[in-house]
Amino acid sequence: MASKKRELSEKTGKDEVVTTVQYKLLLNKLRNKSNLYKRKKAEMEQLRAEQQILERTIELLEERFEQIRETNVTNDLPLRSLTVH
Repeated sequence: MASKKRELSEKTGKDEVVTTVQYKLLLNKLRNKSNLYKRKKAEMEQLRAEQQILERTIELLEERFEQIRETNVTNDLPLRSLTVH
């Protein structure tokens, strides 16, 4: 085994040769990282979409609040102390 490694390292010009077992472990590790990245990326996209929906909802609610406030002012209705966040 050692002679094969030495022979391969001489052929390739590299000091270290990756064995089949090491290669499979590295490949498995890379697959796991890749799958984790894909899951996290999908989760981020979902959160961004939800954020956009919530931002639009806030805009619509603020517009509606202003319409109600203006209606109350024109109809001389008392304004209640409401705060918009």
